[in-house]
Amino acid sequence: MANATIIDGRTIQITLDGSTDWAWNSSTEKGQAPELNELAIGNRLWVKSISFRPGATNDKIVVREGSLTGAGMFSHIAANVYDSKTQEYNADFKGLYIANADVTSTTATLHIILM
Repeated sequence: MANATIIDGRTIQITLDGSTDWAWNSSTEKGQAPELNELAIGNRLWVKSISFRPGATNDKIVVREGSLTGAGMFSHIAANVYDSKTQEYNADFKGLYIANADVTSTTATLHIILM
């Protein structure tokens, strides 16, 4: 299984598989998503918000900045399947990373809205 990533306009939707790392930074993803080149300035990503929609109780996620072991800048553990979380940022980051060890779901989705 693999994470499924859909990019539409300024929205990145990731359906997490719980066993695969995920990374988005300006240097590695420009080739895969050239339509987002203007949103990555230098080595920075401009993020408006991040939303986590769990697939089950106790689904967990940590999104890190800079690397798979970098500082956690978004995290959530769902109390139930309806316990979504949205965090507004309106800020720039040195890439977004999700280590497979930081995810406990095979059906949760993460929505990243870029500025």
